Amino acid sequence: MLEYSIMKFPVTNALYQQFDPQHRNRFPRYSFDSDQPIIGINYYEATIFALWMGLRLPTEQEWEKAARGTDGRIYPWGDPMGYEKGFANTCDFMACKTNPVMDLEPGMSPYGCYDMAGNVWEWCADWYADKLPGGNVTDPKGVSSGSLRVLRGGSWGNTAVHCRSALRNGVGP
Repeated sequence: MLEYSIMKFPVTNALYQQFDPQHRNRFPRYSFDSDQPIIGINYYEATIFALWMGLRLPTEQEWEKAARGTDGRIYPWGDPMGYEKGFANTCDFMACKTNPVMDLEPGMSPYGCYDMAGNVWEWCADWYADKLPGGNVTDPKGVSSGSLRVLRGGSWGNTAVHCRSALRNGVGP
């Protein structure tokens, strides 16, 4: 794999507001402070934001390496330590909303990235594809995979088991 860089924190409301001063938070009940991650941004908005920053969205392979390291960790901080509070913002322990992006240092990835498990789903550049028996490529709901993009990391609305570093999701852009 070639060298690459990845942002240390999810994009905050404050940073996104610099990009789009006219932006109005779509879900202020769940993410409202300037240091909380932006939510409700679609794939195209995320791509344009990344270009504005002089960056790009990570590939799924890049994202997973940043989350798992080279030792294939189950969670960014390592193997499961049971359901412990303080590693990830998941619905197991938190207040059903996002938290500030610098809050959970114990949950950092081996490369120093925050919130790669829980808090918010993160867009990747890849199309979602899942091979099903018979070789058809569809998502579990039967939607053509050519219409879905990859999300990684889980969110505050998921349990910790659904925020594992290898877990992936596909959703319309």
